Amino acid sequence: MALAVDIARALRTRAELISLVEAIRDADPTEHETDWVEWKRELNLGADADHTFEAARHILGFGNRDPAAVASYCEGTAYLVVGAEPGSVQEVPSWDPADLDNWISRYVASGAPRWRADRVEVDGKHVVVFTIEAPSPGDRICTLQHGFDRTPAGRIFVRRGGKTHEASPAEIAHLEARLLRGQADIEVTLEAEVVSSELNALELPDAAFERWREHEADDLFGSLPAPPARTDAFSFPVASIASLARFDSRSQDEFRAEVEEYLQHSKQRWLSLAHQKAIDARMAAVQLTIVNRGSRNFPATQVELSLPAGVLAFIEESDPDIVFDPPRRPSPYGSPPRIDLDAIPAFARASHEIDFRQSEGVVRFLPVDVRPGRSHQLPELHLGIPAELAGQTLKASWRATSTGATSWADGSLELPVADPPAVLGRAGGGDADLE
Repeated sequence: MALAVDIARALRTRAELISLVEAIRDADPTEHETDWVEWKRELNLGADADHTFEAARHILGFGNRDPAAVASYCEGTAYLVVGAEPGSVQEVPSWDPADLDNWISRYVASGAPRWRADRVEVDGKHVVVFTIEAPSPGDRICTLQHGFDRTPAGRIFVRRGGKTHEASPAEIAHLEARLLRGQADIEVTLEAEVVSSELNALELPDAAFERWREHEADDLFGSLPAPPARTDAFSFPVASIASLARFDSRSQDEFRAEVEEYLQHSKQRWLSLAHQKAIDARMAAVQLTIVNRGSRNFPATQVELSLPAGVLAFIEESDPDIVFDPPRRPSPYGSPPRIDLDAIPAFARASHEIDFRQSEGVVRFLPVDVRPGRSHQLPELHLGIPAELAGQTLKASWRATSTGATSWADGSLELPVADPPAVLGRAGGGDADLE
């Protein structure tokens, strides 16, 4: 049967260590040690070289465990209890911490594994509990630092079946895999800072769109020439001269049809203009920073940010055109032909620093190198937040990968949105204005 102690988390406080000793004392005499706890009724460290080596051997064995296999027991932490066994507790000498460190460090390298010793009292007797910290992916193999008797330096000990043994070739291979798993991990985090005073959602009333579309119609149809003035055989109206001076390959009927077609689908242009204005006003600007607090370089680190449904993302003021794909605004009647630079390969818009997939709600930033102990700012991100999310907290998830790692780092960001939303106001000059 298992020890009567809560092993859902690591035992660290004095009361928790006492509860462990009491559980060992109260255990059935047939209870055996496990891969997370070893007990010894007596170890005379320092005075007895065999006892000192035995304690060090157990600590090394605990340090060479598999992180995944032991995570469910005290969060992977292990314990060597000196002075207790099922049915009894015995007084342990009071060792000076410096002496104890010297005795153990003869055989155990600093930090491989990390350990500490605590002296606690149970039943009026003092017991020593060694706490060995949980192993992690990337930990180096814990090896014997100094030979003892017939055991040479460099030997590797592991826990197997509740006992400490020398490692087999297969167990050494598992330890090598533990080391490599650490090298495969990418150890970066993503931090977010609201650049604008607050994040604002954007309300887009239908009435504002209708006013804007009416202004567009007035502006475009207003470019048509006025009806010709009355003339006689000996005069030529000035209006007709101006009309002749204009260059336009479209007939007036063709122009009217072009404008009507544009107005029918102009909602996308209005939405694009509204978000361009929001970007210019920095209504919802966020600065993302990749932080590498470790000692490894992570080349070509790419961040993917998953946004809540309905939230858009932009870098430049021209980006809303990519998302909304608005119809092209007709040139006023009588204007020279307009050259579409985007249709010419030399002027084609180059892909910049994000790839935003509207259907997925995912922003993918271009890869960057993140050096050890450094931070790297990603391009400032402008969010298009719908009005119904005003007053709520945006929860976005992120994942970072690197060509220098086979695993990934991930996490989440929480961004509060102000209430009430900003409202799209009146239209003027062919553009959308924000109130």
